[in-house]
Amino acid sequence: MLKKVTHSIIICVINETDLTSDFISKITSFNLNEVELIFVYNDALQFQSLIDTTIFKETRSLAVQSNDIMTLKNEAFKIASGETVFLIDNPVTFNFELNTNFTKFLLSANEDSSANKLNSSFDELNNQYVKALTSIQNLETRIKKYETTSVFIISKKMKLFLNKIRSNAAQNSNNSNSDKLLFVFKKSGRKLIRKAIVKILKNIYLQLETKNVYIKEILNEDDKISLFADTYQHWLNYHQLDNDKLMQFTKEIWKFNHHPKFSILLNIENNNEFLHNTISSVVNQLYPNWELIIVSTLNNKSSVIAIIDSFQENNPQFLCLFNEDTLNKVVSLNEGLKHASGEFTLLLKNGDELTKDALFQFAKSINLKENTDLIYSDEDTIDENNHLSLPIFKPDWSPDNLLSRFYLGNVICYKTSLLKSIDGWREGYDDNEEFDLALRFTEQTDSIFHVPTVTYHNRISSTNKVSNINPSIFTSGKKTINDALIRRGETGKVDVNQNFSGYTIRYDLVQKDALISIIIPTKDQTVLLKKCIESIFERSTYRNFEIILIDNNSEQKEFFDFVKHCESKYNNQFNYVKAEIPFNFSKLMNIGAENANGSYLVLLNNDTEVITPDWLEGMLEQAQRKSIGVVGVKLLYPNNTIQHAGVIMGIGGVVDHVFVGDDRFGPGYLNYINNTTNYSALTAACVMVKTSVFNEVNGFEELFTIEYNDVDFCLKVKEKGYNNVYVPHVELYHYESISRGHPYMTKESYNRHVKEMDLVKSKWMKYIKHDPCYNPNLTRNDKDFGIRI
Repeated sequence: MLKKVTHSIIICVINETDLTSDFISKITSFNLNEVELIFVYNDALQFQSLIDTTIFKETRSLAVQSNDIMTLKNEAFKIASGETVFLIDNPVTFNFELNTNFTKFLLSANEDSSANKLNSSFDELNNQYVKALTSIQNLETRIKKYETTSVFIISKKMKLFLNKIRSNAAQNSNNSNSDKLLFVFKKSGRKLIRKAIVKILKNIYLQLETKNVYIKEILNEDDKISLFADTYQHWLNYHQLDNDKLMQFTKEIWKFNHHPKFSILLNIENNNEFLHNTISSVVNQLYPNWELIIVSTLNNKSSVIAIIDSFQENNPQFLCLFNEDTLNKVVSLNEGLKHASGEFTLLLKNGDELTKDALFQFAKSINLKENTDLIYSDEDTIDENNHLSLPIFKPDWSPDNLLSRFYLGNVICYKTSLLKSIDGWREGYDDNEEFDLALRFTEQTDSIFHVPTVTYHNRISSTNKVSNINPSIFTSGKKTINDALIRRGETGKVDVNQNFSGYTIRYDLVQKDALISIIIPTKDQTVLLKKCIESIFERSTYRNFEIILIDNNSEQKEFFDFVKHCESKYNNQFNYVKAEIPFNFSKLMNIGAENANGSYLVLLNNDTEVITPDWLEGMLEQAQRKSIGVVGVKLLYPNNTIQHAGVIMGIGGVVDHVFVGDDRFGPGYLNYINNTTNYSALTAACVMVKTSVFNEVNGFEELFTIEYNDVDFCLKVKEKGYNNVYVPHVELYHYESISRGHPYMTKESYNRHVKEMDLVKSKWMKYIKHDPCYNPNLTRNDKDFGIRI
């Protein structure tokens, strides 16, 4: 029996091409018995006959004397009688299959009594639609209110006045006032008013821009109500597993070419408070091919057995192993591993929960990528109020991230055969057994797959709080990383970061006297250049370097005087090269490399200043490693805020720095500012690279004259199989292109910017669409790693 509710679909038609036969055929294929369909269209169009030929049972049409889409919407809302309303304002681009909100709307409209357990979620969805409509109406009210403000009225009058000026100019008016104001339309006038226009538009945007905020009530055990606004709740609502998704996933499962079996090791140590929830999350998996191996070191196991027995009757995949002779977790886990018959093994902690589609997501990734050996995914936290929060959205496989913190987290599927071959978990690592295992396992394979969705809920309970973590765990963490370095032949010193955010490795230098060539392009700017070069000579503790100064058409006497001073004072460590060519940053870098004698190159802007004395050692430690390509550093504005701490592809539509303007010491998203991190690209304002790697990728691409050349270079290096890395313990000041000015000040420079932007898009679109060092669930509209909605 259908739920007795009324729903409305509003379809707005402005142009004759909007309402296609394909659109009508698709919408008529859905069950719309309980749906009121409203066509609202410009009365100048003749669509009534076409509408009458459709097979809808309940169809209403509304002709409006307007071709303004907002006016059509308002008129349609007035006659809509549905409790929930779905709006299609552009039938041409609307995609029924991909629009999950439309799917949810149909589920809500056709829900029957057999789906009572989903009533609450549908009701919540309906409320969201109501809120959305209210938000639209509020926005319209705000726009109308804005139209009465002085800013809008003045801008409107100014527009009329400027139109009048143009008219006067066209008629060769002798009006002296008009002639005086014509400067507005000249180049100098445009420059003068550009800043004012930008400020006005920014204020207008800030007035109109809104974000949906989800307010959720939590009733705790003391009957106290707390309210909070949560962006992650918005994400969860959008990604919830509804009927359509579950049906889609089920169909996909039976289409898999390979149906791997998963062995889930559930370790029970201290209590069974949430054991029922944990086992339920396994039993309710959408993917059916699994076994649950329960291992425990509990002395009193009667209560645990009672919970297990309540499930075991209907689930023959259960195996229980109680280790009564020892309280050693590692021994228990390895005993469970011996009995694992699945192709992959997953460790599940008591109290934690798998999402319903977790094993499906893992099996799907195995079918997508053959010979996968390790799979990990994103995760979040269940807090004490049973609320999902604190999501951890991880990048794709980033080996240097793993050496600075255990970023793989709680949800890792290991290839069982490989896991057994390295003898599973090892004793002596306290609470870092998983960290040690992940480091050893990933030394055996690089066939690692990241599932970019939340499949695991880590519970924070009264007996498992972040605040209860003993700092001594970092002692065993240092041992874990040290052991990995010894195995890999990359020795060094491991330190814990001051804020306990992770670990910093200071590698031993293999060649302590390697020559480093520092390439600095410049044009005049003697004051900046002097500060840069003097900071290198006065503060650097590493002394075997040369500076190659590339002079690009300098003209000032004080610049040439400074060059003579450097040649005299620094002798063999200073090499002056003239490049009398139009400015082309890429070409200047290549000229510098051609004149370099060092085994390593440092590409350095003339508007930088060294802060960290061992800055060259800090970069060389990483650049000497076989796996590393480009090494970038932390660059600061003069006010000690972040100018560069990594570059993400896709931010702002193309590429941008992250954490710009944040505090020098972060933390940034998950302490990224303070941790050694793999990025696809880094700014060439200060980077180090082996000369051999520079030559391997043929240096810089000279088609990128000013912008994106460093991004292109880094991606070429990454495509060769190297990892690019950001080191936070090397810091310099960067005054950010003071020497060249803003790149879009002229029409010529703006056209050049568009050309180079189009070039980087055509060449590196796969990275713009998905940067492997970034998570697709994080925003591409901002630089702060916010959640993408």
